[in-house]
Amino acid sequence: LKSPSAVVALLAGVITVILSGRGTDLIRGDPSVVVGIILGSLIGITFFKGVPIGPLTAAGIVAVIMKYIKH
Repeated sequence: LKSPSAVVALLAGVITVILSGRGTDLIRGDPSVVVGIILGSLIGITFFKGVPIGPLTAAGIVAVIMKYIKH
C-alpha cells in the first residue's frame, strides 16, 4: 500500500464485498431482480462494450440505490 492507487484498490475491494453481501440479501428477498440485472448486463456489454461485474455486486448497488430512493 505504497501508492494512492493501492489504497483506492483496497477500499474498492472492501466496498465490493459489502455490496455483494447486500446483493445476496436483495436477491433472497426479491429473486425477480436477477432478470433485470442480467438484461442490464447484456445491454451494457452489447451497446457500451462493458464488462459484467457479477450479479451480486450489481444487486448490492441496486439495494443501496433503492434504500435512498425509498427514504
